[in-house]
Amino acid sequence: MLLHPLAAVLFLPAAILSLAAGALFGMWLGLLFVWIAAVIGESISFLLGRFLLRRWVQELTENWPSWHAMEAALAEDGWKLVALLRVSPVSIGGWALWGGQASCSCHTRARVGKSL
Repeated sequence: MLLHPLAAVLFLPAAILSLAAGALFGMWLGLLFVWIAAVIGESISFLLGRFLLRRWVQELTENWPSWHAMEAALAEDGWKLVALLRVSPVSIGGWALWGGQASCSCHTRARVGKSL
């Protein structure tokens, strides 16, 4: 269960860890452990990005008009954009939220809602 949050923080695929949790703990207990671990890992990623990497992401994206449009959308209706990023088949959610205006509670609600 401790490896799954680490995989989320390092942007590693966690499918094998999820399958292993199901094999070790059974389907329902494995599902519960994976869900809890995923929420913890993605929350850690969000907090690292918000407090440690925000300035770097802002410098990296300062000349991207689409980034500034997303920033404005996050400031206005953050939870909607976060929820849409969470269900996107292209995994840009973590990167988009690192330097964005979405709050931690907004990110966590979208993550928990996606899982259910």
